Amino acid sequence: MKKYYLIIFLSLIAYYAKCQIDAGPDSTICIGETIMLQGSGPGMYSYTWTSVPDDPTISDPNILTPTVSPIDTTVYTLEARSVSLINLVSNGDFEQGNNGDFTSEYTYSPGANGLWNEGTYAITADASFNHDNFFCDNDHTSGSGNFMAVNGAGQANVVVWSTTITGITQDTEYEFSTWVASLSPISPAILQFKINGELLGSPFTASNFTCLWKRFFETWNSGNSTSATISIVNQNTATNGNDFSLDDINFNAVSYFYDECTVNVRDIPTSTFDLVSESCSLDTVTVTYTGTASASAIYNWGFGSANIITGSGQGPYELTWNTSGLKTISLMVEEGCESVLTSHNINVKQSPESQLTADATSIPYGTTTTLHGFMDGSPGPLDFQWIPDNLLQDPLSQDPQTITLENSALFTFEVIDQSSLCSNWDTLTINVTGGPLTILSLEALPDTICLGDNSDIQINIEGGSGSYTSTWTSDPPGYNHSGSETTINVQPSETTTYYVEVTDGFATLPSESIKIVVIPLVEILLQPSDTLIEPGDIAIFEVDGLNNHSFQWQLSTDDGLSWNDINDNTYYSGTTTNTLTVSNTTIEMNSYLFRCLLDGRCSPLFSNEALLKVSLSPEVIGGLEDITVCENETVSLAFSITNFIVIDSLNFIATFDNSITSFVDISDINNSISSLQYYTSNDSIYILWKDNIGQTIEDSKIFTINFIADAAGIAEIDFSNNSIIRNNSGFYPPLSLNSSTVVINPLPQIPDQIIATPDSLNILDEINITLEAIGGLGDELVWTNESCDGNIIGNSNPLVIYRPEETTNYYAKYENQCGITDCETVKVQISEQFIFAIPNAFSPNGDELNDNFGVFSSGNLAFFEMNIFDRWGQLIFSTNDQNEKWDGKINGKSAPVGVYVYKVNYQFKDEGINSEKQKHTGTLTLLR
Repeated sequence: MKKYYLIIFLSLIAYYAKCQIDAGPDSTICIGETIMLQGSGPGMYSYTWTSVPDDPTISDPNILTPTVSPIDTTVYTLEARSVSLINLVSNGDFEQGNNGDFTSEYTYSPGANGLWNEGTYAITADASFNHDNFFCDNDHTSGSGNFMAVNGAGQANVVVWSTTITGITQDTEYEFSTWVASLSPISPAILQFKINGELLGSPFTASNFTCLWKRFFETWNSGNSTSATISIVNQNTATNGNDFSLDDINFNAVSYFYDECTVNVRDIPTSTFDLVSESCSLDTVTVTYTGTASASAIYNWGFGSANIITGSGQGPYELTWNTSGLKTISLMVEEGCESVLTSHNINVKQSPESQLTADATSIPYGTTTTLHGFMDGSPGPLDFQWIPDNLLQDPLSQDPQTITLENSALFTFEVIDQSSLCSNWDTLTINVTGGPLTILSLEALPDTICLGDNSDIQINIEGGSGSYTSTWTSDPPGYNHSGSETTINVQPSETTTYYVEVTDGFATLPSESIKIVVIPLVEILLQPSDTLIEPGDIAIFEVDGLNNHSFQWQLSTDDGLSWNDINDNTYYSGTTTNTLTVSNTTIEMNSYLFRCLLDGRCSPLFSNEALLKVSLSPEVIGGLEDITVCENETVSLAFSITNFIVIDSLNFIATFDNSITSFVDISDINNSISSLQYYTSNDSIYILWKDNIGQTIEDSKIFTINFIADAAGIAEIDFSNNSIIRNNSGFYPPLSLNSSTVVINPLPQIPDQIIATPDSLNILDEINITLEAIGGLGDELVWTNESCDGNIIGNSNPLVIYRPEETTNYYAKYENQCGITDCETVKVQISEQFIFAIPNAFSPNGDELNDNFGVFSSGNLAFFEMNIFDRWGQLIFSTNDQNEKWDGKINGKSAPVGVYVYKVNYQFKDEGINSEKQKHTGTLTLLR
């Protein structure tokens, strides 16, 4: 009972341990760092770490918490190997002695000194008891229990110990282990595991020291096996020594458990940046980041005393300094990992001082002034330059005099430190007032006008005496004016160039000109027209203009009260061109108004309004009636029509079956279409008519088509879909033409022949006669007697009747709705004599001539009996069938040639006249 509880307890421990396998949390490090993996699990398991990609930095792959230093993001897998606590080997510790749970190819030899011979074993607690020279008195299990002591033989592959284990789980790993100790230091045992007849693993060797227990094991996968015969075999062939002991032999199932964690490796960002090594204090310095971090990283800049003009985050930055000297800029970047601190120095040199003044900053036209340049700074020496130097009399002087200035000028005094190469400058404008007589500007407002508009020409004059006279002319000629006005108003009728000549009383300027462009007004050359269409037709409106640059069509649906621009869609196209196309028209569009706006640079113009009329012509329905006729009759088909309203032309195409009908003509033509023409071609009739003003005919018949019914059948008179009809508005109304079916019934045909079966019989025959008509045609067959128009005796074919009492003629004729034929006749002959005959010889030799013997009767007998006897009176043939014959055989064999006797009894009728019984006796001769 205790053992049962122990198994449950150990199973629970194993399950609990399985649930506790954990590779630890995922983590993140910077490249180059080391981290300890946080694996956890039961102490009884063995563990192995592997990684993807392979990481050679795992400090110890067989402990739970190795350290790693991956250079890339790596997934680490923790494998836990658990050997089941349940040993499938019974009596593996030998505490139950040699109880039969195992077998051995060695001889069991217990007792004192029982192991002196090779190839023997014993279960013992002290090997010296079994062999005086063996030294081991403690087992591996408890130190005081049993073990298996063996005196090994010198043969290899001999099974020392073996047992069979059932209930093996397929495709499962098992661990086969044993503890081995030497009993003699000479030639230690060499053993090997074996399962199901196959050696497992490599041979293993016991210790050189006696009674030193050492464990050996191998793993085995069961595959498809459900049982395992496990063995320990001896591989030592030495006869001296090779003495050993076994204990605690185990065969345990092995389980594996896995978990994984990921170590994310981040790159360390770089903190490099570009910075010039020196600058001047008035210069702007640009700092540009050149490292590997993204724009979203944290940038820790150290700019010191610099002034940040622009820049943030990653940069770039523009900087200035208020003072000179050696300045330092540093950067450390954080993006998951911290970069190193990068620092660069810049030498900021002091710029020199520059100042520019003048004796006068505003001077009259044609005078001069003196400029004064001041400079200061260190370390020097300082130098300067004037810009522009061509307007100075002595540009090498700090206080130069200008040349005579006729225009205002900007001067720059630039100071340069020859040592630091830093510079500074100052500027000053000398304004020159007055000046020579000058036309500062000449412009027309506007310089482009529409025909009929005005424009102002403005002139701006400067310098000279200030008293100005302007003389104006034009090209083409037509405008002449002279005066002191600075603005003139003109209205040219075409593009004109205006010329002006200015004088101040002392000097006269060369003539200057300005052009005014006159744009002509928009003209409409083509107006849109009213359009009449049917629903579904396309309407087109056109307009054309001159001097316009665009078209815009407009629509009014309220008789011109309001107008809206239209755009291209499923109904309208070309809305901004000179041609508007209206598609998918409906009756609702009737009375729509359209116009076009022709827009130019001057005075846009609307076209005339155009009316869209959408008229729905009624469907014209015409056709022929169905008719039934007989062969060879004339077929007259009246053609009726409705909604024949103001029709000016028609073109009908009719087809007919010319194999059974023939076209004759068209008659009864309505007077309104009396000019109707027609002609035929093969199986088609072409019907044509045209009128200049159009005709209206009340719903009625307008003509008749005549045919001859040539043969029986069904003839279709069809109208082609290409048939059309047009009204005087140019529309083609919907046209529906009905076809006609002409059923032509055949004429009846007289029977070719009448057969009576039988057609001749004796007055004594009480039988029926079958009358049958062969050939002919009709809906009904009529049978009569006495004459063609005699009594009707039936209509079936064939017709079965009782025989007549006397010779009679029978008549047959066919009739249908197209008539009645003449009669065909047949005679049934009635004879009053009855023939009965008996031959007196026959020759049954197979030549089909008189091969049988029997009676001949012209009619059926009411009673018949015939018996034939041989010459000795022996009955050899008998029958009651007047039609049965004797074939000349007796019991299937040919009768001999000779004379035979027959007796025949018969009766013509059962009762009445000729009902008396008749007897005939005679001889017959059988010949060969």
